[in-house]
Amino acid sequence: TFTFLLYLSNCCEGGETVFLQCLEGDDVLAASGGVSAGHRVEVAAVAPMRGRLLLMPHACPHLAAPVVNVPKLLVRGEVLPPASDAFA
Repeated sequence: TFTFLLYLSNCCEGGETVFLQCLEGDDVLAASGGVSAGHRVEVAAVAPMRGRLLLMPHACPHLAAPVVNVPKLLVRGEVLPPASDAFA
């Protein structure tokens, strides 16, 4: 399953979606929406820009940075890829 974010507004400061380092055990907890405890390094950040579409694995550890310039508007949804034999 993948999560998508479609940003509907610009944020000149703050509001980034920050991707975090995966830790051992995350894959086991992913099905229930959890992550393993422990310090995580920031790997990348995506700034909200109107019209930008962000697609990421649903289980990818991430956080939303505090919004300084409001409002931050977005649409969030889930995408379930078709089964591998769907096109056979």
